[in-house]
Amino acid sequence: MSYREKLFTLQKKEYIKYKNLTFEELKEKYNTTYYEFYYDILNPKILHEFGNNESQTIRKNNFFKKIKQDDYDTTFLIVTKKSLLVIIKKITQDIKDWNKKLFELSLKLDNNDTLLDSWMKEYDIFNLLFIYKTTDWDNEILCLYGA
Repeated sequence: MSYREKLFTLQKKEYIKYKNLTFEELKEKYNTTYYEFYYDILNPKILHEFGNNESQTIRKNNFFKKIKQDDYDTTFLIVTKKSLLVIIKKITQDIKDWNKKLFELSLKLDNNDTLLDSWMKEYDIFNLLFIYKTTDWDNEILCLYGA
């Protein structure tokens, strides 16, 4: 099973309705569970999808303030402007490291060697910079959901 993390925005005034809900209140008010809330209630437009676990890079800022994130195998976080910049810098460094590795590998490549092991990180950076520049940080929050 693969784990994917998705970025999407949500209006801050919309987020205020949800942030203090408990697990029980999700069930009572919206007839949904923690896992299904993302699809059933929000059903957001995805801005970017990571092929790996980028949430490990940033400080944990849970979407639901009264639900303990560690109790579930689903990531649901708020990504601040500063946190997004941390992800961008990490991916930039990953690309530099990958290019160095690729160059070194190409110098000693045999016919049976594998050349690539990337999840297109070299393209991630363009989309993330676009999201960073175009998000209305005063009126929107950037969220990360992974399952």
